[in-house]
Amino acid sequence: HALPALPRGAMRSRLTTVVVFVSATLLGVQAHPVLYDRVGSCVAAHHPTVKRHGHGSSSVDDSIGFKMAWSAPDGSDEAQANENDPMRAIPGSWEIATNEFKPGCRHTLTVVNPSVGEMMVTASFGVFAEFGLNLDGKTNYGRGVACGGRRYDTASGFKKPNTRFVWVAPSVAELNITDGGVVFKVTTASGSRDSFRNNQVSFFANEQLPVPIAGAAAATPPPGSQDVDNAGHAPVSVYGLQPLVAAHGFFMTLGWAVLVPIGVWFARHGKPLPGVGG
Repeated sequence: HALPALPRGAMRSRLTTVVVFVSATLLGVQAHPVLYDRVGSCVAAHHPTVKRHGHGSSSVDDSIGFKMAWSAPDGSDEAQANENDPMRAIPGSWEIATNEFKPGCRHTLTVVNPSVGEMMVTASFGVFAEFGLNLDGKTNYGRGVACGGRRYDTASGFKKPNTRFVWVAPSVAELNITDGGVVFKVTTASGSRDSFRNNQVSFFANEQLPVPIAGAAAATPPPGSQDVDNAGHAPVSVYGLQPLVAAHGFFMTLGWAVLVPIGVWFARHGKPLPGVGG
């Protein structure tokens, strides 16, 4: 038997619901960095600046920082053993204290983003190494690299305050057309309806930059060497508490939230009844 036809008003209502649902879904999906013009938006000038798909217009966030380190401690451009571990530790001796890099060498760029979120990161020169959207070496969820290596997008599978990108610096010849500087820019949003936030920095070539371990075999920290708290390059006041401060907070909470109310209860209700106890 044929099903009874729906009234015209009901059909229109259902059609409207479907259109709204599909539109909302598409707009939400397009807000992900990986779907933001991966062909033409490759450098700092191409980052979003106005409202787009639920996100408010972009503003500079000074809490977003950048830190350069060596990825290959011998100063080579060779791939390393555990670069596909996004929680790998970066030895302090491998950090570069200045805004510099060595041309042609393999570096680790750490983007510090306290208000975590998916990110779009671009470099005016050099090439990001591919480790997937979640920076774990797997590309089955999508590729992170775009624009011939000058851009990297991250997804929600890895959202931490410290995100480490492997970047191979350009050669001196590639930099001859500039002042030797490379501009890195990041745009991020903490949620699907939060405003865009951005920041950028310039790092400069230094051919005399000393490698951390001269003559050493190329190797990242031993397998299993991790920054389990994801606190690398991060101030304690933002990303963690010192043990004594944490202990102080625990005992203050215990005293005021537990012991004081118990004392007040006994003071009020624990007195002996009149005539009891002589």
